[in-house]
Amino acid sequence: MLNRPRGYSLIEVLIALAILGVLMGLGIPAFNTMMKNFQIRSAAESLVAGLQAARNEAVNRNTSVRFQLVTTLTNLCALDDNGPHWMISRNVPTGKCAQTEVADFLEPNDTAIPQILQKRFAQDGTAYIAATAAGVPVSAVIFSSLGRTNGGIDTIDVTNPMGGACEAAGGPLRCMRILIGAGGKVKMCDPKVAVTTDSRYCQ
Repeated sequence: MLNRPRGYSLIEVLIALAILGVLMGLGIPAFNTMMKNFQIRSAAESLVAGLQAARNEAVNRNTSVRFQLVTTLTNLCALDDNGPHWMISRNVPTGKCAQTEVADFLEPNDTAIPQILQKRFAQDGTAYIAATAAGVPVSAVIFSSLGRTNGGIDTIDVTNPMGGACEAAGGPLRCMRILIGAGGKVKMCDPKVAVTTDSRYCQ
């Protein structure tokens, strides 16, 4: 006589669902933290790319070029040390951020519009930017024709308060820091790293 296949009892199904629920409860927070860390790193990499592009534009054009954080990319924009968007321009773009990127068609001394070279929307609304110079909030850095800085931002911290505190403060998030040297060198580092020989160390 053939044995009929045995089905699952209600108790076995409930136990399986309970185990699945526990696993999901453990995994979802870890996944959320991973996504927040990805957002932080993505925002930091975008800022590094913008800073390096501003420096290259200054050298290539043999003139000073600004990198700045702004509140919006509309004509309501203002410079802001916590600005979620960034812009590269020849002149201060306040109130003119919606202008077309037409710098190559303007006279070098034309200050009627900001001579925008590049602009980028924030990659993610949950990342938080804090730009400073010697610890004081500041919204822009100016690169000279030699690629050096003429003052402005020297540190940008990228965090995500919606996801919790940074690891350096005992939280779960791997926050990033961007350092801008007087010579124009841009470096992304990790404030959590304490080993001075580690390339991620914030000198």
